[in-house]
Amino acid sequence: MATDSEGVTTPVLGPVIDDLISQYVALRPAFEALRDDVDARLAPLNLRADVNVHTISHRLKATGSLRGKLARPDRTYRALPDITDLLGFRVVTYFDDGVEAAARFVEGEFDVDLTHSVDKRGRPALDRFGYRSLHYICRANRSPDDGGQPLRFEVQIRTILQHAWAEIEHDLGYKSTAAVPPSVRRRFSRLAGLLDLADDEFLAIKRDLGRHRSEVKDRVRSRAQEVALDVDSLTALLDDPEIARADAIVAGHLHAAQTTDVFYPEYLVRMLSHVGIERVDQVRAAVKDLGDSLIDIVPAYFAFAGRAFRLNPRLLGPVKRGYGLLFVAHALLARTGELEVELVHSAQRFFTSLDYQDNPDEARRVAIAFVRTIRAPAGAALRG
Repeated sequence: MATDSEGVTTPVLGPVIDDLISQYVALRPAFEALRDDVDARLAPLNLRADVNVHTISHRLKATGSLRGKLARPDRTYRALPDITDLLGFRVVTYFDDGVEAAARFVEGEFDVDLTHSVDKRGRPALDRFGYRSLHYICRANRSPDDGGQPLRFEVQIRTILQHAWAEIEHDLGYKSTAAVPPSVRRRFSRLAGLLDLADDEFLAIKRDLGRHRSEVKDRVRSRAQEVALDVDSLTALLDDPEIARADAIVAGHLHAAQTTDVFYPEYLVRMLSHVGIERVDQVRAAVKDLGDSLIDIVPAYFAFAGRAFRLNPRLLGPVKRGYGLLFVAHALLARTGELEVELVHSAQRFFTSLDYQDNPDEARRVAIAFVRTIRAPAGAALRG
């Protein structure tokens, strides 16, 4: 549609559409240059811990898509600058607070056209559906040689759940509640409420985990009692001198360098739990009990690992923090029974849970290799 000076609206005719598309084609190189520039300026968001970016993407409108947009009877475009989404960027964050942080970045980095920018994060009425997001329209400076008005581009910012809603809604092909049967409309409304609640809950969980991480770190450092072993408390525990010494013993045996990276903390927590270690103080006690015998446990473990996994310790690379606890766990495993049949049963459960949930036969093979190793002279240190 086009509106004349007297306010009469008429359809946008073919020649007008062709003219606008020709203008767009002529400006494509300028839009492509702008795309690369804005993409580079948005890139620092990927490094921002307060944003938690999932993806940053861009789209330069195809001429066919533009033609369809211009032909729609419910839109008015008198000139190419009226179309603000010829170049669009989408920033998708994991959490709702990341939308706010990304928005502050965009407002500080670009010349925002506040007249056309829209905040769609308001909660929709129950009889409507849609998606919540921030839509910024930004202006780009153009050189005098370009002439005309500044190029504009759109930046949408939303959470990953809001993005999922928008993508599914788009795929279903409905953009108006009037076109949807009432029964389906009610289901859309319920879904919108569920996703809204999920966004809030994920953010609350993130904040709770942040508080837990800070609190447990202080408790581990102060050597508080009854601190449950989890990924956060284990990671804090790795700063203890006795744990660091265990890592150094392993590195010394391997003649390997050490790194500040952590050795698969979730795996270590599960491994220690299977041998009865559920608290931080129990980890400390186990490491203290093994003491200098860990020096002998390391070659005994690699005798088993070479037999079971064909593991070559010379190919392991730098020793990660916490790696010494792997040897502690296996030393404790070797003490879970006196009879060989008891040890095989215990070791099979251990290896099944850790590595072979779908292959109990392989877990038993590894368990037998473990028991044979600790029963052999080379495994004497593991027996304790």
